[in-house]
Amino acid sequence: MSEYANLENAVVAVLGELDHGGGALFVDAAGVTADRALALAALERMRTPAACVAIEGRPARSQDAPTPAEVRLVVYLAAENLRGPQGTRQDDVDGVGAFTLAEQAAGALGDAVVATDWRLRLLDERVEQADERRLVVVQRYRAMRLPTLALPTWNGAVIVGAAAQVDVEIGPLRTIGYDLALAGAGYDLRQNQDVGELRIYWRGWLRAANHAALTDLENALAARVGDGQSGTVADAFGRSFSDCTVVGFERPGARRLGSPSGWPMQAFELTFSRFVLA
Repeated sequence: MSEYANLENAVVAVLGELDHGGGALFVDAAGVTADRALALAALERMRTPAACVAIEGRPARSQDAPTPAEVRLVVYLAAENLRGPQGTRQDDVDGVGAFTLAEQAAGALGDAVVATDWRLRLLDERVEQADERRLVVVQRYRAMRLPTLALPTWNGAVIVGAAAQVDVEIGPLRTIGYDLALAGAGYDLRQNQDVGELRIYWRGWLRAANHAALTDLENALAARVGDGQSGTVADAFGRSFSDCTVVGFERPGARRLGSPSGWPMQAFELTFSRFVLA
């Protein structure tokens, strides 16, 4: 089975397993062709509440992103209520409204890992079609294929929290020259020595269940700066660097609340330094 089919089936399965009020949230859920008219026509034939999943494919390549490891997909959500447009938006005695459908779908898919190694990100959401009895909401997602779900480690431990999102960047090796002078009885030795400094950057988002836990995590990372402790930095790609120290911790920008989880998030950059004789 193709990777697109696996991804589509996995997303349909997640939506099909959602429940509401003791029963299935969606009466019908299926994959469709990535064409707006065909998708809307398919929804018309399905019992509501209904969900359709369409794989749009990969974004166009560019020089900045020559090999994009992502796929775009669209989820169509349909709610219907014969009482009028109020019932298509909000839950009532006759059924589930589109607000609930959109909220639960985003909650289940917005940061999910499906089909083993695809992580989903909600890009945007909009009302696609509406009339007196029916409302269709469209959610667009980006699916990123992950080589592994492992977070980078410091001396074998995950120090950024289990919910963090981290990218690891290995900086260039910079050469620093310094003069070494040794003096003693009957001799005076002077030598110029080049030392290489390698910087490793962890960039991404710290996340925690509440603000107090996020503050504790930030304080623990800040305390590592300049503490003199040396250790091994390793990432999910098998790269490992020994004798590293933490030399910087920055929190650019303000905290945000993650969507749809509601967890507080803080952008961060943690910098490691490693010296080697050049």
